[in-house]
Amino acid sequence: MSRSDRTGRWLPVGHIERAGQRWVPGWDRLVAVSLVRAGALAAAGGLLLSFLLVLYDVVATVGEPALFYPAVGLPLLGATLLARSVGVRTALGIGAALLAVGLAYHTATLDGVPDPLLIFASNVELLTGRRVLEIRQAGVWALAVTPTPVFVTWYLTLRREYVRAAAAGGATLGYLILTGDAGTTIALLGVVSVAALVGFGDLDNREWAGGTPDYVAAVLALMVVTPLVITIVPGGAASPVTFVGDEGTTMEDNVVGADSDLQIVGSVDQSPDVRFTVQADRARYWRTGSFDRYTGDGWVRSGGESAYGGDLEEPPGETEFLLQRVDVETELEAVPAAWRPVEVSTSIADRTQVTENGGLQLDGSVGAGESYQVVSAVVDPTAQELNDASTDYPDAIDERYTQLPSSTPDRVGEQTAELVSGADTPYEAARLIEQWLRTNKEYSLSVERPDGNIADSFLFEMEAGYCTYYATTMATMLRSQGIPARMAVGYNAGEPVGDDRYAVRGLNSHAWVEVYFPDVGWVSFDPTPPNPRQQVEQAAIQNARASGSDTVDTEETEPEESGPGEIEVPTEERNGTEGPTSNPEAANNPALQQVPGAEGGRDGDVSEIDPAFEDVALGGRPGNGSSNATDIDEGAGGSGGPPLPPHEQLALGAVALIGAVAGLRQSRVVQRVSQSARIRFQRRSDPATDLERAHERLLLLLERRHRPRRDGETVRQYLDAIDAGPRARRVAELRERARYAGDVSKTAADEAVSLVGSIREDR
Repeated sequence: MSRSDRTGRWLPVGHIERAGQRWVPGWDRLVAVSLVRAGALAAAGGLLLSFLLVLYDVVATVGEPALFYPAVGLPLLGATLLARSVGVRTALGIGAALLAVGLAYHTATLDGVPDPLLIFASNVELLTGRRVLEIRQAGVWALAVTPTPVFVTWYLTLRREYVRAAAAGGATLGYLILTGDAGTTIALLGVVSVAALVGFGDLDNREWAGGTPDYVAAVLALMVVTPLVITIVPGGAASPVTFVGDEGTTMEDNVVGADSDLQIVGSVDQSPDVRFTVQADRARYWRTGSFDRYTGDGWVRSGGESAYGGDLEEPPGETEFLLQRVDVETELEAVPAAWRPVEVSTSIADRTQVTENGGLQLDGSVGAGESYQVVSAVVDPTAQELNDASTDYPDAIDERYTQLPSSTPDRVGEQTAELVSGADTPYEAARLIEQWLRTNKEYSLSVERPDGNIADSFLFEMEAGYCTYYATTMATMLRSQGIPARMAVGYNAGEPVGDDRYAVRGLNSHAWVEVYFPDVGWVSFDPTPPNPRQQVEQAAIQNARASGSDTVDTEETEPEESGPGEIEVPTEERNGTEGPTSNPEAANNPALQQVPGAEGGRDGDVSEIDPAFEDVALGGRPGNGSSNATDIDEGAGGSGGPPLPPHEQLALGAVALIGAVAGLRQSRVVQRVSQSARIRFQRRSDPATDLERAHERLLLLLERRHRPRRDGETVRQYLDAIDAGPRARRVAELRERARYAGDVSKTAADEAVSLVGSIREDR
């Protein structure tokens, strides 16, 4: 085992050059140096592990995890071999070349001709909290960037460039923290490792001399506190440790407010507030987004957004144009509309963005009292058309919408294969899975979020759940059979309040499944049982009305006993078709039936629906005020004050406090404050003690004004060297007489104290 000096020369362990001479320490010091070196190497390993866990998770979610091991092992081997023979600059050049080649390969895997500036902007955008899983070819990207930080961090560690190694690995981890992919635990591991690497490295490079308790305490506090600060950086998705309890999550917050990252949570509440009213000639699901990438514990929407430019792409199959006018009751940060939107009104056009899969997003919000219009090209295929649909899926659809994490248990696919063994087409398989989930699982908003894969847990271990559990499980089951499916979110039809009008509340927020059929497009399926869900919704509305909420109703809604949107429809035959419906989306929710006479079709002209396509004046229609009607019985049974922090957080706070004190001591702040007090004030005692204290005050004062005494320098030599003056020499003389001649008197002590005071006052 060997080590290098600061010139890069490699020396046997225990041999350290000092002042041009080789010094061979004793066995105890040799062991200490070896342990310190081992600690530094272990810290580097912990730092590597912290960001490699995140990158592996990305690869395992969307790619082939077997490729990850050589992407880590080969750079480690290369760094180990090159550390003895290649200089730092050359090694950094190798690392840069690895990164350039990797990013070039990732770029080559993207569809079309990528814009380099757009790619650069996308990577920078990750720093604002956009997860790595949201970018296209995320698995390839993770494999492409992994070798460089592994090689550079390990190489610099072996070269004893500990601070640079910590910077290289820490920068990679920091990047992943800012993207939100590294959670608090990973951040804690990484920062602990960075602190340990720098600390052990410092001890290794300047030879172990025994650490102090202050040093250890300060480093420990840094390890604990830094991740808690990092995870509060804006844009990061990692949840910071808080010292008060979290507020309850509503279904609407979870599904509609998910933006590009939907996490499956535990129990949720319902908001009965009316969000908007839709004028349309048929009821639909008012969609706000979809998610294509399943992570095992949630969903991510990959790809970017672009500004709305008008005339969006229509589905490939037969469609009918549906005009919707949305009157906003409480502020919206989404654009609810039937799938698939092809045009929006000018009132929100400048705020509208289009996702890569054709959905609409808002860059901002739509305020209460505003309205907008959307034209959608909707598909209503018959069951026969879906049974006849091809299974020759486009490569892009197949790759993107059949993805499953490698951690998905095999039993999910095995159970699904057994369930759909009698299905001859993807449509029949989808209907079987949909009906099986409806009849075999209970509906409940009060559930405990399981550990591990959500779909597997819901399928085999849970008895009840709500829409995100049903939709996640159905989409996963379909994907396990090679059928493209995705999670869609938005609102169900809502409560009919008049001719072709629907009042939509927060509790109508919902998640369902969309299945792709070639030459038809995306078709909706809803595995969540409708009747139990509607009963829960109706109970929430009645409770809000009973509490006197002024946001649960509008002038158009009436406090009736019937549930919201409960339109009775015969289930034996629909449109003359037995069994599977000719309108799958309508069958999935009784509210989603076509209004009689609203046929139309692709032959219609969108200009005939609304030739001017202008905003309709609202005439001062009043909004409904605050949307906080869900605060019923809030805080009941509570003490009225904030909850006390748990014991773990109190312990962390104690560690942070101790570390802060130790850090102040290490930084000499406390010492300087103490010295200032000793220079300014002298506590009197007996004459001998007073003389010694006056002499100490003098030396502290001169040290601050000039320089400290050097080793081996006498007091007289020091005073002469700095030209201290007669008063300082007189104090030194009085102290020498007292110490060596025994000439101690109160008069001498008073004189010494007075002289030091006069010197201090001469600034």
